[in-house]
Amino acid sequence: RLPQDDCSQDWELIDATIEDGWMIVEVSRALDTGDDQDHKIVDDSSEYSLGTRLISAWGSSSFRYHGNNVAKRTVKLFEDPAGQAGGDAPSSLEQLEA
Repeated sequence: RLPQDDCSQDWELIDATIEDGWMIVEVSRALDTGDDQDHKIVDDSSEYSLGTRLISAWGSSSFRYHGNNVAKRTVKLFEDPAGQAGGDAPSSLEQLEA
């Protein structure tokens, strides 16, 4: 099954780099876009939260099987109450919205 076309492109590409076999992208998006096709980005700081699932795929602009051009990971985007962020997560909601 092919993915649906997204009627509203809410992500903004800030920067992209390929270095030493790594693709690094910096993107920006509102936590809640108001778009029914987007998932809200919610506070995942609770110790009971499983984190936020992030996926990406790249290739040509046509929809098709992406082969090995895929990345997926579950990460904590928000700081937990003890002050420990999940990886390089922003330390506050304001940083994510900026």
